[in-house]
This record gives sequence, C-alpha cells and structure tokens, in this order.
Amino acid sequence: MGDEQSGRPADSHTDKRIRLADGQVWAFPTPVGQGTSPEAWFGPDYLPLIRAILESEDRSEQQLSELALAIFLIGTRHRLSPADYQHLLTFEPNSPELADSRAAFHDLASDHIEQLGERGFLHRPMRSNKSTTSVLTGVLGWLRHFWPIRACYPSSRKSEILS
Repeated sequence: MGDEQSGRPADSHTDKRIRLADGQVWAFPTPVGQGTSPEAWFGPDYLPLIRAILESEDRSEQQLSELALAIFLIGTRHRLSPADYQHLLTFEPNSPELADSRAAFHDLASDHIEQLGERGFLHRPMRSNKSTTSVLTGVLGWLRHFWPIRACYPSSRKSEILS
C-alpha cells in the first residue's frame, strides 16, 4: 500500500483531511471544483451511497453508510486491497481515534450532501418507497465488494473495525 503523501493529487486543497488508523492523514475528495454532474464527479455509485446516508433509519445505519462513502471516496484516489482497508480502518475499541474518525466521516458526508444540495442535485427524500432493508442491503453489498474479508474476523477480535 502506498502512503497518502505519494498519492496526493494536485487539487488537494479542496480535499477533506482525515487521520486513519495507520496514523497518517489521508485526503478525501470533495465535490468542490468537480464537473457538472455527480456522475461526472465520482461515477455511478456515488449518488446511491449519498442516498443511503439520507435514508438511514438510525445512527448505526448512518455510520455504516458514511463509512461506505469514505471507502468509496478514498478508493477514487488510491488502489487499495481489502487488507489495506483493514489496516486503515481498524481502530482500538472505544478509542479517541475511532470516535474522531467516525465524526470526520460524518463531516465528510455532510460536506458532500451540502454541496449536492447547493448545486440542486439532491433533495432530502421524504421517505422513499424503498424499504430500509433494501437501502441497508445495498450499502452492505457495496461494502462487501470492496472489503470482502471483513466477514472473516472472529468475534473475539480485540480491535474494532470502524462501522
């Protein structure tokens, strides 16, 4: 896995910086300065991840959706393996670093939602006809695609994976 310093693009002044479990501060892209449509910004998976955050039924679902967005966004800049994601997102349980990362991922998601709203691309849903289960299933499926080894962790693991 490369480090963040070597992979930083030229427009990093618009990025949101978040310290991950490896101790480095990583740059996550924001919509500022991006193209004319959300699909042009980050591709077709972007808006469904945003919608999953907006349609979350509770804080746990929201945090899972925010994690999925963060994984997606860092994946737009770096080629990371499941082991790399594990290394970057595995924190000690109840640690200040875990709490800080969760708060930073919430802020990152809020920044994206705000930018989408300001540009007229997003309106908060009243409640879609989709069931909560289908939204959560979509997010979990997307996460499994990028982080398939997560299900292999034994329940006695001493560290906690951000989710």
